[in-house]
Amino acid sequence: MSIFSIFKKIEKEVIELPPRGVHPPIPDWRSFKVEECPELVKVQKELAAYGLKDPWLRNEAWRFNPKQYPGTVGQRLIHLYFRGFKWGLVLAVTHASIKYMVSSDDGHGHGDEHDDHGH
Repeated sequence: MSIFSIFKKIEKEVIELPPRGVHPPIPDWRSFKVEECPELVKVQKELAAYGLKDPWLRNEAWRFNPKQYPGTVGQRLIHLYFRGFKWGLVLAVTHASIKYMVSSDDGHGHGDEHDDHGH
């Protein structure tokens, strides 16, 4: 596997941003339902136990929609922070390997080549 094929794979996985000034369409507010989000249903039940109701709970439904964002909040955070980790590790190991192979030990580093003047 060449370094160019690695970069091509990385390029395919990178999220492409829309052109400047172009925004994705805003979904209709009626498309988000509290009943579709297990976390929000739990909050709704806990509030109902105290005789309370949150009229704005639907405004948070887009964050917890399992169709749009699968997995738990923890799984989504892990995906967010580690989604580029494997390619970053591949590039770091490749870079370190190339640097190790290219560098030579010809005595131009710090140490023995200095005389007794303390420089």
